[in-house]
Amino acid sequence: MNRLTKILIATTIVVSSLALLGYGFLVLMSGMHPIPPKKILLEELTETKTVEIRANENQEHIHGLLLELRGNISDSLSFSIGFDDSTNYRTERLTSGEVDYKFSSDWYSTLCLLTFEPTQGRVSGDIQIEYKFYGE
Repeated sequence: MNRLTKILIATTIVVSSLALLGYGFLVLMSGMHPIPPKKILLEELTETKTVEIRANENQEHIHGLLLELRGNISDSLSFSIGFDDSTNYRTERLTSGEVDYKFSSDWYSTLCLLTFEPTQGRVSGDIQIEYKFYGE
């Protein structure tokens, strides 16, 4: 191998390494780094219950929300996703039996309110709430 080939190989290795380091830094700074989802367990409901979920304290510039509900309930209930007490973004009805609900959307607040309301008085069972805010 001549000297020019060795220089080209060494330069390629250095440039590739710097590119990978730069990409890793960009991923970290863009909020794409993995933050594990948080979990909450919601058990028996006899009245309307609001659960407040928040982004991590060190997260800024929130731009998305992933929400998953899993479990089993004895009766149907109404479920709302909102920005605050007076603004519902979406309302769904969860029917009795197995719950497997997923919500993913643009979201620009560090706060989300989840309101659960039994449709016929009392709902037993449990719902596991997993959520993740996306941001920097």
